Amino acid sequence: GLLEMMVSKLPDRDLNFYKEDYFQIASTELLSETKKYAYCGRIRNCKDPYDLYKKNQSVNDFDGHFIFIDRSNVPIKIYRDALGVEQFYYYFEDDVLYFASEIKGLLCLKEKWTITKDGILQVLALLPALDMHKTPYENIKQLGAGEVLEFKDEITIKQWWTIKKEKVNKSHEEIVEDIYKILSQSILLDYDDH
Repeated sequence: GLLEMMVSKLPDRDLNFYKEDYFQIASTELLSETKKYAYCGRIRNCKDPYDLYKKNQSVNDFDGHFIFIDRSNVPIKIYRDALGVEQFYYYFEDDVLYFASEIKGLLCLKEKWTITKDGILQVLALLPALDMHKTPYENIKQLGAGEVLEFKDEITIKQWWTIKKEKVNKSHEEIVEDIYKILSQSILLDYDDH
């Protein structure tokens, strides 16, 4: 499962097969009961992402796509990769944070959800991306690319990574050559992983 070692599962419900797909953090007191760190996805540049994170207290050096959870301190921190490749959805109610890698994992928490027009238009890309956190379902939100969710008594969202515009002093041909090298290396790395 996505983050089974990190959080306690919700109690069994009559609402069938989704019960294995979502998790909760009901209280920061759970910290001592489970593993302090967890991640899903692929982090390519290191063998042990936990050591790299502990050393720097940051995911800035991670290369890949991931959701990384740090429960070693309060507030609990949940990072989404810089490009938003790994999905992360959450729902917060009655001081409990529920989360899943797919929306369907959260839908069994209630029998009926309100579907919002803006959320549907946002998903269909008919509205400008003013709020990347919206989903079609009211109160189910998505953590944005390069963001960290901090959870103590409430949720705080911060940006840990943004695109930086840098002036490049290279010719067109040099830039094309650099891009070619990067793409070639990427294909070789992906090929080696399979």
